[in-house]
Amino acid sequence: DITDLWTWNCADMAADVELFEGELAARFNGRPRFDNSATAVRGTVGFTRGRHYWEIEVTADVGSDMVIGVASSETPLEIDRYGPVVGMDEFSWGIHCTSGIIHDNVR
Repeated sequence: DITDLWTWNCADMAADVELFEGELAARFNGRPRFDNSATAVRGTVGFTRGRHYWEIEVTADVGSDMVIGVASSETPLEIDRYGPVVGMDEFSWGIHCTSGIIHDNVR
């Protein structure tokens, strides 16, 4: 089963991401390179069809611009401006914590 092989990808993540619990959990550790930036991490297995889900647990105050979603390898993992990475382009889709679905930088 492909889901048994999926983990967060330590070779495909931004510099301020920490992986733990066998690379099944990720922690975003602030913004060491930019004061106003955003970061992301991709999984080890990509999907082109089917229904997939992740359980997300937010354990700290993350502010008002958190986005959880999916992105292809075309979407950058870091940007040097304030705003979401996931949902910023045509290759990613996200759910913004206050304004709903975001895709191609449209909320």
